[in-house]
Amino acid sequence: QPLGALDMGGSSTQIVFSTSDGNENSAAAGSNDGDQTCGTNYDYTAEADACVAPGAQPSTLQHDNFFKTSYLSYGVDQFRHRMYRAWIAERQQQQQDEQDEARCEQQHDGSEQQCHSNIIFNPCGNPGNEQEYEGHVFLGTGNVDACVAQVKRFIPHASLPHDGDADFETERMIGGIQHPPIRGKFLAMSLYFFALDSLRVFSGNEILERTWPTPTLNELHDALDGLCSRSWHDDLSITTTDHRFTRPTSLPHRCMESVYMTTLLRHGYGFDPESRDITFTFLVNDSEVEWTLGMALAMHAAPPSANVKPKRADDTARRNATYHRKAAEFVAHSAIHTHFYPESL
Repeated sequence: QPLGALDMGGSSTQIVFSTSDGNENSAAAGSNDGDQTCGTNYDYTAEADACVAPGAQPSTLQHDNFFKTSYLSYGVDQFRHRMYRAWIAERQQQQQDEQDEARCEQQHDGSEQQCHSNIIFNPCGNPGNEQEYEGHVFLGTGNVDACVAQVKRFIPHASLPHDGDADFETERMIGGIQHPPIRGKFLAMSLYFFALDSLRVFSGNEILERTWPTPTLNELHDALDGLCSRSWHDDLSITTTDHRFTRPTSLPHRCMESVYMTTLLRHGYGFDPESRDITFTFLVNDSEVEWTLGMALAMHAAPPSANVKPKRADDTARRNATYHRKAAEFVAHSAIHTHFYPESL
């Protein structure tokens, strides 16, 4: 069974996984004269000019057996911008409320600084951390539960029942894109690894330390408070040697990033919170792992015409030329839009 892949960047996030359970190539009856036929339950492979036997490993990856998509604007930077701008709009609306100042005084002892109109309390920031953004100051409070609630608001998703499914298995929708139920094992790379590895280091959570790099989502969630509640000025000083994948300029966002990714995996994609189906990794066989869907499809996937025997050689050449041109364009697109850039650390 192929591994699924999860990638998180600054602008977008990607997912690919097999939707086949490995048992779909069940036997089809041959003809009476002994000739082999390709029934609907066989996969035809052009290279072998034959049907794949039940349970056999196909010689190529079949494009239709995978769900794959890129969610634009769901990378950590774009998601944070979207959330901050919404908070600013809500704050501006709140300023019209006559009780706004009274509520601020009740919650924060009437501090002139905290009640100033450009102060926005940020549950996804460490207590005491201040971030200037579009004329406002986001003041961290380190409230994990409130941060999770805010993140959920900005992951447009819904669980939808399968039509006619007696088991009421659900499909998920993120940002208007519906995807089938999650299945199989996954590798999570790029910022999934960098940010959540920083959660392991800075939270001091013993269970997460012990189960890394295959923690459950519940274990990740339980470690969030250990990072997010740390005081920015008194407790969370950092040097470039504290975590090799976190720069000092990135540390203010690690709480929000960890909450976002944990929440997206559980409540967006629908991963089982008690499973260990995700391995967060930076290296595979001593090589850095990167988002390689485009190259994998171009190099290993059968052309769309491979499941039908072509009638003429010139048709085959024309279709294959079109396929490889589109594959090359897809690889170029992937390299531009999904490559991990060091400045995102």
